[in-house]
Amino acid sequence: MPVVFRDSLESLLMKASEYMDYSGLDLIRRAYEFTVESNRRFEFLRFSGEPAIVHPLSVAEMLVNWRLDQETVAAGILHDIIEDPDIHAVQLRATFGDTVTTMVDGVSKLKKFELPESTDADTAYYYKIFLAVARNPRVALIKIADRLHNMRTLDALPGFKRTKNCIETRKIFIPLSKFLGMDAVMEEMEDISLQYLQPEEYHSLLEQLEKTVESENEVFERAVKDLVPALHEAELDAKTRVFRYNLYYIFSQKRTSGLKLPRTGQIEITVPNENDCYRALQAVHKTFSSFSSGFQDTVFFPSIDLKRMLETGVIDSHGRRFLVRIVSEEMKRINRWGVVPFLAAPREITKTDFLTERLDLVHRIVEKFNEESGASDEDELVDIMTRSVLRKKILVYTPEGDRIELPEAATVLDFAYQLGAEIGNRFKRAEANNEKVGMDFQPKLFDQLKIFTDKAVSPDIRWIEHAHTPEAKMHIKRSLSTQSPEKAEATGKRTLLSVAAENNLCRGGASAELDGLLLPVTEFLGMKGVSEFYSQVGFGEIDIPSALGFLREQYRLSQMIDVRELEPAALGQKIYQTEIPARVVDSERTLKVPLYPCEYCSPLPGDEVTIYATGRRAVLHRKDCSKAGRILLRARKQIAVWGVTKGVQFPARIIVKLIRAKKAYREVLRVFEKAEAPIVFTHTNFSRENGLETIEFIIEARGASHVANICDELLSHKDVVFAKRI
Repeated sequence: MPVVFRDSLESLLMKASEYMDYSGLDLIRRAYEFTVESNRRFEFLRFSGEPAIVHPLSVAEMLVNWRLDQETVAAGILHDIIEDPDIHAVQLRATFGDTVTTMVDGVSKLKKFELPESTDADTAYYYKIFLAVARNPRVALIKIADRLHNMRTLDALPGFKRTKNCIETRKIFIPLSKFLGMDAVMEEMEDISLQYLQPEEYHSLLEQLEKTVESENEVFERAVKDLVPALHEAELDAKTRVFRYNLYYIFSQKRTSGLKLPRTGQIEITVPNENDCYRALQAVHKTFSSFSSGFQDTVFFPSIDLKRMLETGVIDSHGRRFLVRIVSEEMKRINRWGVVPFLAAPREITKTDFLTERLDLVHRIVEKFNEESGASDEDELVDIMTRSVLRKKILVYTPEGDRIELPEAATVLDFAYQLGAEIGNRFKRAEANNEKVGMDFQPKLFDQLKIFTDKAVSPDIRWIEHAHTPEAKMHIKRSLSTQSPEKAEATGKRTLLSVAAENNLCRGGASAELDGLLLPVTEFLGMKGVSEFYSQVGFGEIDIPSALGFLREQYRLSQMIDVRELEPAALGQKIYQTEIPARVVDSERTLKVPLYPCEYCSPLPGDEVTIYATGRRAVLHRKDCSKAGRILLRARKQIAVWGVTKGVQFPARIIVKLIRAKKAYREVLRVFEKAEAPIVFTHTNFSRENGLETIEFIIEARGASHVANICDELLSHKDVVFAKRI
């Protein structure tokens, strides 16, 4: 055994001995030796060239630093071991027991689904993640430690894998860490992801911070100097320091606030216990008599993100504004590590109810779902979890004073279903703060809500429009599913006729015209006919906004543009022969030939893309490009993702149909000018029958969202009847 690894094990055992007995240390040593033997047999190496044992040791070191139990640390060392084809769970169970084996098996099952390519696998991975938290949160902690070490060693990976890991981390592990209150882990993952996914912004921010931190240090040092005497006078054993925000937080605030650079930190005062927090607050307000309205108290009433603190905005004698947070030693630890200290040593935590509630939340959702559904529908359960558990929440109250958590955009109908399926299904009306509100009313933080029910009421298909939470939609659909197919079809058709007439899509509510609009839609969706579409609407499987979207699109197409006009007409343009810079796209294999954009589909950042490469050139296509396979039959297909696209413009095609008038054309040109999208080429076709002019524009754009915004802006002008990217 190389000395470096023996020393690493001894260092790990030394740290673990601070809180473990001999049996725990022996279990860790045996797990290490078992893993080393497996790795030696296959001579596994990491991308960095280091022996594979380095990774499980690093994961175990994190778990020890979090002071987790011996079984969890042993499982952390063994978490990759089942990938060894000669190691079976039976052997693992015989050697280490049920607890360790169950955790290792749980982590292994999660790993099989990392960044899947199909929707089903994606659903399965989310499902496994949440079940891991519900059944044993320590499995989730091992997986988080595993991911954090992988993120710390991204330099050793090829560019494509770095990008893949960062996307997956943002998608799953950052929200999961936040949900568990592990801000220290979340912030480190955020910063690493920013470094690799947006390197230009990352390095630019670092340069700006050097100057900003220097100027802000003067403010903070002066504030600390003023605060220390006041805290001493109050006889407080207080520690004062500057709490710095992580880079990604500063980056996101900069982007949303529009400032060149927001404040980079705040003053943090740490006191021994909860009671001292309020005495420290008095000292702060005594020192800074003028303070802003930014006051927050989550000491007595923990926030949804598991944070407990007093936070106040103050103004010093020089007119500089900054924030001061006050925490106890326990609060400080929980604010950084969330549920980890509670799982490690629950008896050492004085206030645990909000931590227990967070750990029980996923379990309750799983149990409630299984009870109400009577079957395991993974798609629906994952939708409920990802959209309800990880979304930003607000707190509202019942008239009895019970607090209820709701997603930020939830309505009072969602609130009703949160109280119970029967209350939601019998919803008649609602009050917010003793005032009548509609079903679609979105409550604000700390609103008091009251629901009135009626036994004669049952869900209507238009209720789905006012339901934003998946739980509410699930219950509404279940209620609608109890009706007969004939009733569902009649209800769906009647409702759609009414909606179409309201939106001027059917003259006089003519059902034949509605059938004609829907026929191409049903063919596209693979339905037997319009009757099936009406039934799906009646059962709530297709909601009214979606159905209305189908109708509007078909109406536009039928009235304003021929399908043939959606094909690119201006082919052979020079801009499509301009090579794409190598940094713009990461592919699974390094390209050794120049890369060009497809002139039929005009791929843009934001699109899912694929590369087809031949011996002389490679072409970047949108994933859904209909020409790709026919154009490059002998080309090699490669999976690709967007890399660094800042500062690069890409060709894009937009079809615009407008009333033939100079004023209308000038308005269109002004839209492109305002959007900073230079026009490269135009192709015009005039129809004498309806007096409309169809123009194909080839422009230079920054990405798919840029073009979408341009099309939306074009459609806002009354003379433009059609605008679509092709």
